[in-house]
Amino acid sequence: MGEEIKKKMTPLVVVSMGQKVTMTTMQWFMGKLKDNESDGGAELLAYKEKGNPNPCVYIGAVIERLLDGAELMEIKKVDNEGTLREFCVAEVDCFIEPEADLDNLLCLSEKQKIILHELENVRFQEKDKNIRLDHCNKHPYSGQSMLRYCMSEGLIKSVFPLHDDNDLKCLAHDWYKWNKTLTSQPLGDIRNYFGETIAMYFAFLGHYTVWLIPPAIVGLLYWCTSWRNVNRHAVFAVFNVLWTIVFMKTWNRRCASLAYSWGTLKNQNFEETRAAYYGEMGINKITERVEPVYPKKKRILKFYAVSVPVIGLCLGFATWVMFIYFWIESLTIKRHAANPTLLNKIVSYIPGIGYTCAILIMNAIYRRLAAYLNDWENHRLQSAYDNHLVVKLVLFDFVNNFLSLFYIAFYLRDMATLRTTLATFVIVQQVIGQIQESLIPYLLSTRRTKRIIKNF
Repeated sequence: MGEEIKKKMTPLVVVSMGQKVTMTTMQWFMGKLKDNESDGGAELLAYKEKGNPNPCVYIGAVIERLLDGAELMEIKKVDNEGTLREFCVAEVDCFIEPEADLDNLLCLSEKQKIILHELENVRFQEKDKNIRLDHCNKHPYSGQSMLRYCMSEGLIKSVFPLHDDNDLKCLAHDWYKWNKTLTSQPLGDIRNYFGETIAMYFAFLGHYTVWLIPPAIVGLLYWCTSWRNVNRHAVFAVFNVLWTIVFMKTWNRRCASLAYSWGTLKNQNFEETRAAYYGEMGINKITERVEPVYPKKKRILKFYAVSVPVIGLCLGFATWVMFIYFWIESLTIKRHAANPTLLNKIVSYIPGIGYTCAILIMNAIYRRLAAYLNDWENHRLQSAYDNHLVVKLVLFDFVNNFLSLFYIAFYLRDMATLRTTLATFVIVQQVIGQIQESLIPYLLSTRRTKRIIKNF
């Protein structure tokens, strides 16, 4: 049966299961994917790859199921008259040309978005309340999303879309080849392949890169001229303020234009309760669903009585490390001034490099601490969870990354030291960032590929 499904379907999404998932749990999960919606399933096609050391489930759907999902999600498509409107299965002939392939009506990102939506909408029913799954600490409740529950309990490690080699090659030819460097990005093709979020990200990068040209030209003129007084910096500061305002206004218009053309302007989604949210079972007064209920006063008490003091201690520690850096740097500068040798000159840069590394280490440790505090505070909605996490991270990042620059600029008022410190921060962070984002993933990918080839 699995081989038949594999032959007649194109996999769109892959679910990577946990290492300790047993065959019983795997069969139960695939059964929920294939069951009819009336029985609490998703009516999708799925198969497990044989011989793969990592248990993965490949998921797809017939075109009729995808079109039903497109109508349910109110996906907007351009009809034959050129009007952007919500797709309707009953009027499918209005959205395709005569004798056109129905499978090409939805782009790859839309199909994968529909699959993810259907996965998230598979919910536990009353009959599933007493089900026993592998290594689960909490029992599911009726109405809870199966996907979110399985991810929070470690039954599912990740869910990600699959590439299409032919589409990816076409996109590469039109996008990031050397002969396309000075041409505009194919945002429509990027959106069709990766989705609106990724396309909007690259649209911002393109817009931002173009708008960096004016301040770059002005900065180059400043660097080439001999004008050296306080008005020089004041004029450049005013220019940057005006540039920022105009840049944001133009980007807002560009963003709204793209969102309208992609049919995502003013889209609103109903937020589900986080799978990791816990509390005594009760009835939600708005949705009338049975779900965990946690006292708001207790959450507020946790935030102000524990999280805020802990964050304050972290900010104090980051400030203390900053002053230790200034003290050590002053010693190396005095040593170089007393004995201006090449070795002492090199040694004078070591405190800046060490402090930059310390900033990155403290950022990494604090991010884990902030995530732990956020989990402990037990926020009901993902948006509330994200907002509290952003506040924690931004506050610490500002003190840890930029307080030293403000101290040099507004207290010491030493432009030469500010230039040296800023250059050290940027160069060291860029080098470490390239190692983390390029070299390490490449080495891990190479090792993983060799391991898979060896296992097969």
